[in-house]
Amino acid sequence: LALDADHLPSLISLVSEYLRRGEIAKARPYAERAVKSAPSNFTARASMGRVLVASGEVAPGIAHLEEAAKLAPDNPQTRIFLASAYAKAGRSKEAARERAEFQKLRAKQVEQVEQKQ
Repeated sequence: LALDADHLPSLISLVSEYLRRGEIAKARPYAERAVKSAPSNFTARASMGRVLVASGEVAPGIAHLEEAAKLAPDNPQTRIFLASAYAKAGRSKEAARERAEFQKLRAKQVEQVEQKQ
């Protein structure tokens, strides 16, 4: 970040690390910078969504996660984050739909890996 303050992979890595540690407040500025520097990047949107959901701002978090899912519909990780957010919001039908989509996409990934071996 010293050379490029908006280096997306670095910003996303910092968000992930702070979330892993449970340091949500420290993750937020990096997630915000990621979305500002790359608003059409699904990873930036998913990171912001995760931070918002973790901080209790579930509805805006869902909006970012839904955008991430639109940007990368075949990404299983975004689907499971979205399922979790829907569950927190009490939206069980949508949570179940996203869990099913996650399982389908994950199975597809496993199949692709097995075919390459």
